[in-house]
Amino acid sequence: SAGILWFFIALSVESSIFPIPMIICEYRLYLPSFGIFAALVAGVFMMAEKKAVKPKYVTVFLVVIALMLSVASYARNRVWKDNISMWEDVVKKSPEKARGHSNLGAAYMSKGLTDKAIDHYLIAIKLKPDYAGAYNNLGLAYQEKGEADTAITYYKKAVELEWRFEHALNNLGVAYGMKGLLDEAIPRFEEAIKINPYNFSARMNLGTAYYRKGLFDAAIKHYLIAAELQPIDPEVHYDLGLSYKAKGLKDEALVNFRKTIRLNPGHSEAMKEVEGLFFIP
Repeated sequence: SAGILWFFIALSVESSIFPIPMIICEYRLYLPSFGIFAALVAGVFMMAEKKAVKPKYVTVFLVVIALMLSVASYARNRVWKDNISMWEDVVKKSPEKARGHSNLGAAYMSKGLTDKAIDHYLIAIKLKPDYAGAYNNLGLAYQEKGEADTAITYYKKAVELEWRFEHALNNLGVAYGMKGLLDEAIPRFEEAIKINPYNFSARMNLGTAYYRKGLFDAAIKHYLIAAELQPIDPEVHYDLGLSYKAKGLKDEALVNFRKTIRLNPGHSEAMKEVEGLFFIP
């Protein structure tokens, strides 16, 4: 009874009346399964106590089950040794599932295998033509190859399929920035921020776009918000320092360059800026 109760209480944490993505997911049973196994083992011993099964058979049965589960766990751990081996196993067993191919592509991307990633993203789109995430990932892959125009095409498709896709909007802005089209990039960053005001990457990118246009006050505004979102990120303080320096505000620039160095003692560019501000010919 305790084991069965444990199963349902532990399962209710993740699977209840509240809707959640990916309903079928094995890890949701890791903790609840403890209760089921405890109930099964207790049941086997209760049968032995009532002489329904000979005790020596109980021992043999439990040892065999434990060995089988140990071998299965060892084999599964080899599959789970890294993201590539795990998602290759998924694709091998479920070749018609778009998500598996998209995630395998992301695993290849993390290892710098861009062309292999693109192959699987294309398969994912073929299997599921309205898969916005796969289009966004394709854009990232082509952006990594330096093909901004192709990346823009896929980012636009992702946003077309899912207009509140903040990451695709942010990436689209970055791709426009790669081409120097800042007037196209800025509205995309602003859209991403409108959807999620806490999007640190979009804030930083918007600040950088304004900095590149020479609009330093606007850049500082967004860098300050980014610094509130992630105060221990050294790059946001470095970019703030550059913006203050561009406006001739030496003291504010020094404060931020010093923060950069405190957060990242090896930040050589910030060290050069500090030395430059204190240099006396």
